[in-house]
Amino acid sequence: MHKQTDEQPISGVANASIGGRILRYQSSIGSNYSHAEFTGSDLSVARLCGSNLYRANLEQANLSGADLRGTNLQAANLKGANLYKAILSGANLDRTNLEQASLEGADLRGARLRYACLKGADLHGVDLTGADLYGVDLTDVKY
Repeated sequence: MHKQTDEQPISGVANASIGGRILRYQSSIGSNYSHAEFTGSDLSVARLCGSNLYRANLEQANLSGADLRGTNLQAANLKGANLYKAILSGANLDRTNLEQASLEGADLRGARLRYACLKGADLHGVDLTGADLYGVDLTDVKY
């Protein structure tokens, strides 16, 4: 499968279908991507601080090194996503699906993860200082 590369910055559009695209180093701070489709997209090192990704589908997306500080990822699907060294401090990940996601070295300080699913996720070196983990499913996590 050939991925489409976008040279122009992405702009927030709720319900957008952006799946499979290469969007490395993009900056879209405070944008609205609620219910957007990013399946398999490459968003490595993207800056999406304070953006709204409520119920967005980011399954198998590459978010390694992405800056997602203060982002709303509530009820988003991040199943199998690569979040290696992503910055998620202060993010809202309530009821988010992070099953089989790689969060190695990620910064989750002060993040909300209430009732999130982390089944089989890789949590090696994750900073969870001050994170709200109430009701989180930690079945088979790697740490």
